Amino acid sequence: MKKLILGLAMVLMLVGNISCLGFAASDVSGNILVDKETIELENGLILSTETYVEPQDLIQPYGTDKMITASTTATLSETNGKTILTATLRGTFSYNGQTSKATGAGKMYASTSNGNCKILSKSSKKSGNAVTGSCVYRYNNSQKVLTLKLTCSKNGTIGKQ
Repeated sequence: MKKLILGLAMVLMLVGNISCLGFAASDVSGNILVDKETIELENGLILSTETYVEPQDLIQPYGTDKMITASTTATLSETNGKTILTATLRGTFSYNGQTSKATGAGKMYASTSNGNCKILSKSSKKSGNAVTGSCVYRYNNSQKVLTLKLTCSKNGTIGKQ
């Protein structure tokens, strides 16, 4: 009976440690935050961006081109905190220590629940080691463009612009 209780206690401690480690290292989806920035724009709006790398991309075989998938999400909001627009660009890259390139055109997602904002179009493209996405929207009767860009260095470091 003592062995059974001791064994059960060890299993519970192990499960508790594993779930705590997973929670501390990533966001809810499991992606790893690599950059976060908030700036106030000239028109008084707030632009917040977060860039993530998918964790399965961190362990790759040695000696081959490695793959990495990243995403950057921009949230445009009013100074009172009310969200105007959320846009996400996702891209996949390959790198080998000497060169890097975007392997897909990327995907641009955009949404709004603000009655004063309407998404008119969205697009994405790849060029060299970068993917770029644009979202054209109308806010308070003024047409604007939100552009997101992800880059990958020859060593697999993800950047955004």
